[in-house]
Amino acid sequence: MWSQLLMIVAPLAGREVVHWRAVPRPTTTADGKLRGGYASAACWNVTYLALLAWAVLGVFAQELWHGGAVGIPLLWLGSLLRAWAYRALGKHYTVTVFLRSDHALVQSGPYRWLRHPLHLGLNVEMLGLALMRPGVATLCFVCVCLVVLLLRNRHEERALVDALGDSYRQYRHQAWDVIDLLPVRLRGP
Repeated sequence: MWSQLLMIVAPLAGREVVHWRAVPRPTTTADGKLRGGYASAACWNVTYLALLAWAVLGVFAQELWHGGAVGIPLLWLGSLLRAWAYRALGKHYTVTVFLRSDHALVQSGPYRWLRHPLHLGLNVEMLGLALMRPGVATLCFVCVCLVVLLLRNRHEERALVDALGDSYRQYRHQAWDVIDLLPVRLRGP
């Protein structure tokens, strides 16, 4: 039981340590433009906590291990992707869609190949948590989060095109995102 709990908590704790060390805490308010993002962050946080609690309860109820065989590696994979993205973003990370006055296009780390690796990593983590104790409720949570992922990515894409123009449009041709699976008319600008 304790080893299963450690397998769930360890990647999350490790990711948060990387986040804490890689993203500086500003001493002053940054100049820039807030473009929203509160609703998607709230949805992801509530869903994440519910899925995490459900998985941890599964450990104590000894109902986890079959689903954990697939869910735990996905949880680790998503956590590693997010930690790598935090390191690449550094000071440019924000929970909301906030474009700094000195905003720069980050193309290092996973951003060389993926446009929104933090979002993808978060959803892979949540899928891993959901698969640890699969059911209709966890499937619904994951589906809602995938829709939120697509909407948030579209919103960020618009904001980045507005702020960075042609450099971001060119970047979109070399880096992939989940939004690229949508039909062209639904992807945004």
